[in-house]
Amino acid sequence: MSKFDIGKSSIPVNNLSNQMSKKKRSEPTFKSTTENKAGDTYYKITNANTLLIDEGSRLIKEMTEEEKANLGSKSDTLHFICQLGLASKQKSRKIANYYGFEATKISTPIGVKLESDIDIEVPYLKDVTKNNKTGIDPEEDFDYRIVNAGEEFNLTLYEFMYLIIRDEYNGRLSVNKNGKDFYAYLSVKANAYEEVYKLMDNEGDEKDSKTQSFKRKDAKLPTPTIIFERNNGSSRENMVDIDVRTEDGEWVIRKEYKRFEPLLNRRKKRNRTVAVRKDTNG
Repeated sequence: MSKFDIGKSSIPVNNLSNQMSKKKRSEPTFKSTTENKAGDTYYKITNANTLLIDEGSRLIKEMTEEEKANLGSKSDTLHFICQLGLASKQKSRKIANYYGFEATKISTPIGVKLESDIDIEVPYLKDVTKNNKTGIDPEEDFDYRIVNAGEEFNLTLYEFMYLIIRDEYNGRLSVNKNGKDFYAYLSVKANAYEEVYKLMDNEGDEKDSKTQSFKRKDAKLPTPTIIFERNNGSSRENMVDIDVRTEDGEWVIRKEYKRFEPLLNRRKKRNRTVAVRKDTNG
């Protein structure tokens, strides 16, 4: 199958574009605070993501009918449980309310808890700190292990990305929340993803762009996020923190998430020194 080269690793762009969503489900959306001149809120697609979508559409057209039929064929067997976060590393998030939007602090998402109805092979990073800055080589950086059906397992967001982009998932998985059944989707931020700009036929387009997305192109991977279908809330609701603060103020990783310990945002202790004033009178 054709793949889009991202350095040493390869991600099928058709999966990132989520072009083959089932018709019975709505398309994934994200609440945007961007407004046009009329004051209407709209969702703005970046040039980088447009390039990925176009490339994904091209690859799908080149697929055989059998390959197309496989896209998303096992999405209903993989289930989103919750996102995992670091309470020791907070970030701002805008929440809609009666007055518009207000900023609030939430734990930084670093992973996801999943469950599969069938036995599956799961990619586990040997170094969980691998990210869009370091890049990932699937042949060198992963251990692949079998997870049994019905067994919950935890992945970093980058491990999740490499799992969910497989053709049989096609960038989506199922969610059961408050008695509702819907899909969650992989969504990527690709503004700084250097490889995506190689899809451009003319470098002159870069100079004519009115966006800032073309100015910084040093990421070795797109940044993965998870979004729910519209009107189903956010995947970050009910996030489970993998770390806890001890009585002495230190942050530690909970025992069941020990594998993620290298991601802990540890701050170096400052050595407290006591200034001694010399007695000048004697």
